[in-house]
Amino acid sequence: MIVVDANVIAYAFIVGDKTDLARKLKEVEPDWRVPRIWREEFENVLAVHVRAGRLKRDQALETMAVALETIMPGEIGVDPLDALDIAIHLHVSSYDAQYLALARKHGVILVTEDVPLHKAAHGTAKTMGEFMIGKNTGEVS
Repeated sequence: MIVVDANVIAYAFIVGDKTDLARKLKEVEPDWRVPRIWREEFENVLAVHVRAGRLKRDQALETMAVALETIMPGEIGVDPLDALDIAIHLHVSSYDAQYLALARKHGVILVTEDVPLHKAAHGTAKTMGEFMIGKNTGEVS
């Protein structure tokens, strides 16, 4: 089990330069856990892609539907006091703190491509490439 943040989910569902790595991550570690906020964050990513002309409206709606089906079973509630304490202590957004709170609660790694979050996590987080190397898959980011 790992916790993944919304950017990892976006890489897995929106075709781009890190899609193959994100999909390989899902194969290697299929038990992805997320706080409920992933939905709003991912919806926003899709909306931005539509407004920028990188996705059509129908593609975004279909992508969201598939992501909901795939990711929602891994949703776990987060204690808002824990998340707030992490946000204050580590100087991260309250959104990012929810992912860290979830990972810490369950004693697992947060996988993120968010550089400031990765640095703030002090060893609790890994990038997709770091996680894959740790799994001896030979994948390099």
